[in-house]
Amino acid sequence: MSWLEALLLGALQGATEFLPISSSGHLALAQHFLGVVGPQVAFDVVLHVATLLAVVVVYRRDLARLLRAVLGALVSRELWSAPAASVRRSPELGLALALVAGSVPTAAIGLLFQEPLEALFERPVVVASMLLVTGVVLQLPRWLPARGEPRPAVGLLAALAVGTAQGLAITPGISRSGTTITTALLLRITPQAAARFSFLLSIPAILGALVLKLPDLAGTAAPSPALLATGFATAFLVGWASLAALLALLRRGRFAVFSWYCWAVGLTALTVLLS
Repeated sequence: MSWLEALLLGALQGATEFLPISSSGHLALAQHFLGVVGPQVAFDVVLHVATLLAVVVVYRRDLARLLRAVLGALVSRELWSAPAASVRRSPELGLALALVAGSVPTAAIGLLFQEPLEALFERPVVVASMLLVTGVVLQLPRWLPARGEPRPAVGLLAALAVGTAQGLAITPGISRSGTTITTALLLRITPQAAARFSFLLSIPAILGALVLKLPDLAGTAAPSPALLATGFATAFLVGWASLAALLALLRRGRFAVFSWYCWAVGLTALTVLLS
């Protein structure tokens, strides 16, 4: 692996992990058209750790409040004597419970359907078609505006729906952030709360994916520490900037702008593949 490849792969991971344009779809199409091989396992793990760190940095205050609330509740008598009342009185505990609930369908779908869904990497026509689907998904909040006042909190049913959307985003070409945020918006969650829940929910999902990759590290060659550091730094910085840009676009109501990009890439790929 060269320095340029380390920089490019780090930048690609950082941008596509957060922007709703499907990192898996881009990687699958790049492998087909350009003969680009995905990063080595060790390098791939490092890139995912970098983007995970970007989420932690951006949402560090929310994570600190969640940690304090959960630890405080665990040592209090109220949680064990009246758990429902404790959760109702603490928005942080409610969010923690919603994150646990949302992680359940994600884990179930990942464990049951990971292999058949990831096998679609070898079918570029399907991947390109899924990018078109992602473009449609991003437009849904504009085409089907939610009725009623948006809510700043994610309930258990909404969490299960968002978690299911995250699990289905294993499909190459389907954007994880795009489907989860769109699902929350359609369920009358405010844009800020939808993004916060989506990216906090990504933390256990990324950690789970990293754990599943750890056995593959044994006996595999790794790039030099300098190349690993280059990829890590690039993925972290680009990921941080991409996440900040996405949040700004959400606040301005411009989330659907990414659908045009997904349609352009998907249609171009299909035209070439089917010609």
